[in-house]
Amino acid sequence: MAVQPGLGVMAGILDVIPPLKQILKDRSKTFTMFVPSDDAFTLLPTHRAQKLQDPTLLQHIVRSHIIFGSSLFMEQFGDYSKFSSLTGDPLFVLREQEKVFAVSSNVRGGVIRSDIRCSNGITHVLDTLLQFPFWTVAETIEKTNNLLPFHDMIMNVDDLYS
Repeated sequence: MAVQPGLGVMAGILDVIPPLKQILKDRSKTFTMFVPSDDAFTLLPTHRAQKLQDPTLLQHIVRSHIIFGSSLFMEQFGDYSKFSSLTGDPLFVLREQEKVFAVSSNVRGGVIRSDIRCSNGITHVLDTLLQFPFWTVAETIEKTNNLLPFHDMIMNVDDLYS
């Protein structure tokens, strides 16, 4: 993974989770992995990124990006595909017009590079870390283009709780 540009953070993470790295090195098994780009980690707010120092949480999050037993190219995903990740949690792949997204725990990441062939599977690169909601409701509304009119409307309300 370290040989692929923009995936150094995930390569480093796998180095600190040796059991998972060994599983992913096993050439007798196949995987499809949605790997967050280095930029996806850079975008994490500091207070949320610090939580990734918990090795149990970190391993769970990384395992939620992996489909075991299949090596799937982008063309093989339908408009709506549901899989079980290595954690057992659902991992969805959605097509919306010309874009493809992976979704886990209500966190959606866009595929920015696809179909990277590996000796035991296929890797797709995401612009977001899945399984780890890191924005508040207000921050999500503020940062989502099609929600900006709603953001502007609620900013003009004096007291949202009345």
